[in-house]
Amino acid sequence: GSSNAQLLSIFALHSKSAPAMEPISVVLATGMIAVCAHKVRRQPLTDAFTLPKVMENQSVLNTCLLEVVVVHLRRVELAPRFAGRGLVARVKYGSPGESAWCDCAEATAGEASQQHDTELASSVDIGQSCLFLRQRHYVPQIRIRLRSPHLGRTFGKAECTLHLMERRAHEMDLTLTSTGLHAKEKIGKIRIAMEARLVPKYSLQEIFHVVNAQRRNEGFVVGLTPVCRGIRDAGSVTTEGSEDHAHAGVADVIRGVPIASSGLQHQLR
Repeated sequence: GSSNAQLLSIFALHSKSAPAMEPISVVLATGMIAVCAHKVRRQPLTDAFTLPKVMENQSVLNTCLLEVVVVHLRRVELAPRFAGRGLVARVKYGSPGESAWCDCAEATAGEASQQHDTELASSVDIGQSCLFLRQRHYVPQIRIRLRSPHLGRTFGKAECTLHLMERRAHEMDLTLTSTGLHAKEKIGKIRIAMEARLVPKYSLQEIFHVVNAQRRNEGFVVGLTPVCRGIRDAGSVTTEGSEDHAHAGVADVIRGVPIASSGLQHQLR
């Protein structure tokens, strides 16, 4: 539909000076356009609601304004002994006993190589973003667990306070430590970013369709691909809604390649 086309056009419009961003961050930011253009409301939600439950519950109005916590998992660097090992990153939002959690897709650590000119490490780009419904009664904490995909055992963990900065993601490196017999031994690090967005439910439904979001446990997972790669085009914008962008003063853009709803796994060139 036209609304999906408008959302997809966002991937082709990005200022040349902006740093790499996740596509889900870009389209979630556009959800605030709907807040300004339509009548939306804050609807009281029970503490039992998770983001999947809100999305499927018809008693939650489509105009309900949702606050979404997004945790981007970018890159993991592990000790060389983990080379070739499969792993699943589990993200937990909240404290033990009162939290929501979400599993990313399986990834495999690469061969050990020199990192930062100082040490050997096995690295892997996780390339996943986990989305949760923000819960005011939760402890503002993010806990990450690296698990064996077949045994389901946790072999690495990291934790941090949930930092939410207005209108932009907060990026940081977390130290990964081992579990079990060698508990607290440093085994590597993981780079993450965190942010929060206000989005109407109906906009989030469209966004999830466009980016092919997958329900995982008590959250949703989407792929992660930078959207800043492209060719600068200082001329007219030919995507749908170009006149609006022209009136808004957007001159320099990054022209991307149109992508399908499952196209987040492709690089924009």
